[in-house]
Amino acid sequence: MKLNVRTENPKFSPEYFNQLPTILLLFISLRITILLFFTPEGPLNVYTDYYYYFRISQLSEDGYFPFINMWSIYPPISTYYVHSAYMLSKLFLPGKIIDPVGYQLYTRVLGALLLIFEAGVLILVHHIAMKVWNIKYANWIAWVYAGLSLPLFFWYFSHNVIMVFFFLLAVDRFIHLRRSQSSIALGMGVSAKIIPITLFAPVTKFMWHKKKELILYFLIAGLTIILIYTPFILADGLPWIKASFTSLIRKGSYSTIWALIDGNWGGGDPGPWENRTQLDLANIPHATPTIIPEFIKIAIFGIIYLWIFRKPVDRNNPKHFIWFTTITLMIFYLWSKGWSPSWSTLVIPLLLLSLPNGRGLTLALLLTCLTFLEWPIANAFNSWPLFSFSIICRTLLFIAIITLVWFELWKGPKKNSIFQKK
Repeated sequence: MKLNVRTENPKFSPEYFNQLPTILLLFISLRITILLFFTPEGPLNVYTDYYYYFRISQLSEDGYFPFINMWSIYPPISTYYVHSAYMLSKLFLPGKIIDPVGYQLYTRVLGALLLIFEAGVLILVHHIAMKVWNIKYANWIAWVYAGLSLPLFFWYFSHNVIMVFFFLLAVDRFIHLRRSQSSIALGMGVSAKIIPITLFAPVTKFMWHKKKELILYFLIAGLTIILIYTPFILADGLPWIKASFTSLIRKGSYSTIWALIDGNWGGGDPGPWENRTQLDLANIPHATPTIIPEFIKIAIFGIIYLWIFRKPVDRNNPKHFIWFTTITLMIFYLWSKGWSPSWSTLVIPLLLLSLPNGRGLTLALLLTCLTFLEWPIANAFNSWPLFSFSIICRTLLFIAIITLVWFELWKGPKKNSIFQKK
């Protein structure tokens, strides 16, 4: 007897089912395969940040710990999370971990720990898309994100995914009206890397009409940051905390259009990792002075952003919050004196959430190509023309992203809007 199933009903179409479990399973299995079989040196055998984390963690064998008796270029959450991988590795290799076996083990342990945040990012991207768009778009965005090579590459390159996770968690909680949870997540994000501080601007924009709630949001986020730094302050680590921030200020320009103007070709490295145990070395500049004074840049970008900030938005529309957040991040990256290729891992999810269609995918693939051109290709071949080309093209790409997202936020829906119904 043949059953007559009415598959023409769209509710029976797979695109309307939650495909996240399948996506997440494939996502994790692919990364576990790489974790087990790929070498920690990475593609083209270039240097990865994992090696830096390993060397910094080894200083603990001599009694040195970040923010207690050594300075760090990363905030506490990221610093101590990667250090926990070193401590776990010692459970398998008692005593001081020696290269190369110890490093091979360390990279696997750290990769496994960061995979927790990687999976969390995928879940948050899908969850945010469900709120902003619908299940169909959420599934598409998750499939695309899971299949992109750039997040995969930088998962096994740096710890930037920790910052991305807390940034997206703060966004997710905010658009779901869980403001206290959002502020805690944002405070933890800033304590993992400075970049999530940019989210304070969209939050202020969308909560400006609720001054008391906005003040409470800032207080909770600030208190979260203070609580994270408090143990180090109590351990007499305040001079090392100040030195950590000083080292960031003294880095100079790197890997941006401003670095090309200044003639700085380095990657913003603040010197040998052994320098972290000496306070005075945090104040040493490692780049040529800036040609364009910083106050001029701040004034120009400040005026531009103030003009954007004053434009009207629908405070109850989560799409508007995502679009405004994406524009804010792009402007921050254009203003910033420095750039790390791993920062692309925050651009990708926001880009897909802002433009969940072929145009967004195209921009994501263009960013992927330019990022890989800058690192590791230009670095592996020591090609400054390729390095300069990638920086200029990336700058133009960020301007293009601002333009396209701007069109959706303040010019649509019109005839040419990507989401205009036919």
